[in-house]
Amino acid sequence: MMMTTQYSATYRLEKFLNQLLQPVIDIHQQGRIFHNGTDFLEKFHNYIDQYDRLR
Repeated sequence: MMMTTQYSATYRLEKFLNQLLQPVIDIHQQGRIFHNGTDFLEKFHNYIDQYDRLR
């Protein structure tokens, strides 16, 4: 999250960038980014094992 005052010259830019980037930051913090196919498969298998899904 970026901080600016409401009357600064960059306030509208901060609001735009915050709306644009916040979903990406949320995804990254939750660990839902896959770096490659192998990483995806490892996380998928861990999900199946952890939550006993798709069996």
